[in-house]
This record gives sequence, C-alpha cells and structure tokens, in this order.
Amino acid sequence: MTPDPDTEARLDALERTVKRWSNPGHLTTSEAVSLKEYFEAKLLAQERATEVATNAMDRRLAGMNEFRDTLRDQAARFVTRDETSALLAPIKAQLDTLQTFKDQLQGKASAGQAYLAIGLSVVSVAMALIGLFLR
Repeated sequence: MTPDPDTEARLDALERTVKRWSNPGHLTTSEAVSLKEYFEAKLLAQERATEVATNAMDRRLAGMNEFRDTLRDQAARFVTRDETSALLAPIKAQLDTLQTFKDQLQGKASAGQAYLAIGLSVVSVAMALIGLFLR
C-alpha cells in the first residue's frame, strides 16, 4: 500500500530533518533506517494485523451463525404449547373420568358402612328390647 501524497510529503520532510540534525557521533545516514521505510513497515504491519483480526472475527461470526442455526433447528423440533394442549386433553379427560369413578366407589363404600352401622344399631336395639321383656 502506498500512503497518500500528504503523508508521503510529511514523511520526506521528517526524513530530511532527521538527516540534517543527525550527530556525526551517532549513526551515519547509511546505518540509520530511513523514517519513510520505518513508517511504511509500521503501516504494513498494521494492515497485516487488521487482516488477521478480520479473519479471526469472520471465523468467530461463522461459528456464532452455526450455533444460531443449530438452535433454530432444535427449536423447530420442539412441541408447541398448542400441540401439547391438544395431546394432553384426552389424557386429562380420562383422568377426570377415573377420578369420578373413584369418588363414586368411595361414596358407595361410605353408604355401605352407614347401612351396616344402621343395621347393627337396629339389631342391638332389638336385642335390648328382647332382653327387657324376657326378664
């Protein structure tokens, strides 16, 4: 990638300034890396880092989309409330019938116990009366 003309002009001016103010006791011009090359390398490194980050983000988003599709497929196979209600309605009706039958049996058992108690009471009273008269 080539930097825009304004950036290139600024880089050239900076490089000339660095060369003009460089101290002879320090690095010579041939030993120093030019400022322009340095910034171009930095820009290239940033572009590569951006590409790597973009690729990583794309892979992550693809994984998220795959997960989302899996959830969508799973949700499509779930039973809805309406379907569940329709399936459970006959079972509830059968349970209600069984409960009614049980209640009737308990009522009959209670009536039978009451009849037995009345019968025993009548027999007891009859025996008591017989015992009174035979004395």
